[in-house]
Amino acid sequence: MSKDKTIAVVDGSGVLYDPQGLNRDELCRLARRRMPVKNFSRSFLGEQGFMVTVEEADVCLSDGSVWRTGAELRDKFHLTPYATADLFVPCGGRPNSVCSENVKQLFTSEGKPKFRMVVEGANLFFSDGARAALEDAGVHVFRDASTNKGGVTSSSLEVFSALALSIEEHTDLMTYDPSCGADPPDFYRQYVQQILQLSPTMPNRSSMPFGRATPNPAYQRWKPLKRSLCTSIRCKTTSSSISPGLAPLRERLL
Repeated sequence: MSKDKTIAVVDGSGVLYDPQGLNRDELCRLARRRMPVKNFSRSFLGEQGFMVTVEEADVCLSDGSVWRTGAELRDKFHLTPYATADLFVPCGGRPNSVCSENVKQLFTSEGKPKFRMVVEGANLFFSDGARAALEDAGVHVFRDASTNKGGVTSSSLEVFSALALSIEEHTDLMTYDPSCGADPPDFYRQYVQQILQLSPTMPNRSSMPFGRATPNPAYQRWKPLKRSLCTSIRCKTTSSSISPGLAPLRERLL
């Protein structure tokens, strides 16, 4: 189990925050049952922690800020002073949620970045101008085009299964309710394992796109840029150079 301290989780149901670290066992319970953060037990929150659901109105936080609704706080939480950590992983949101006009809100009043690293799990969450501003300030930004290709590939194959199977077959073979303690069907387990074996961009084979075992255009593009992480070349630029090699690979997989 990871030893990191997670201080905030935001999803469609609301905002969960605790500067002392959210209870890991309770987070795991929600994850295993695929339950949103509004189901987090408030009894596990510290004195400075809070949970705000999207249904709430006239929300007043400890810093004195007032929000008309919990939904408004959810959509803008990443721009608040509470959102300060070593690592920021946006995995959903509207395009250009952080852009040149508001990226300054990811900096403290002293001009220091609020995050050391950003890993874009969501497509287009940052504009190129926002990425450039963060990287110029020393933030390591891992761009969407490089970080979430595994998710895009797996979700595409999930959609393919829905198109290939009848409604009855898909219900029986590909769906289950983990909140009720149900286990995934054997077909589902096998399909997941086949996707993991198929895609070289999945976590258990993360090194393969750039390794000797899988020579491909992405690797050839990566070699001359490999040192850019330690030089002045932006990760955004490196990612853009690698992506043309990964895109054809994805097309072959599908």
